[in-house]
Amino acid sequence: MINGYEEPDGTFTFRPNNNISREEFIKMLVIALGFGDTNEKASFTDVNESAWYYSYVAIAEANGLVNGNENNEFGVGEFITRQDMSTIVARALKKLD
Repeated sequence: MINGYEEPDGTFTFRPNNNISREEFIKMLVIALGFGDTNEKASFTDVNESAWYYSYVAIAEANGLVNGNENNEFGVGEFITRQDMSTIVARALKKLD
C-alpha cells in the first residue's frame, strides 16, 4: 500500500512534484508487480533491518532487481535516476516472464 507522506497532524499527502528516493521506488515496484516474500534478507550495508523499506529492498535484491554499488550499499536516501528506474523495471519484467 502506498500512503504518501505523513504530516504532523497524522494525515497523508502525496507530493507529485518531489523527486523519489531509491527505496520509495522499490516499494512501489515490488507492490505493483506482486513480488514478495517478506522473509528475504538484505545484504546491503546501508539498509537497516528496522527501516520501513527493509523488506522491499530485500525482496528486490533476492529477485535480482538491484545490485548495489561497489561498497555494497543500496543507496538509501538517494534520489533514483530515470536510467536506474529503467534498468530495474527491465529486470523486473524479465523476471516476470
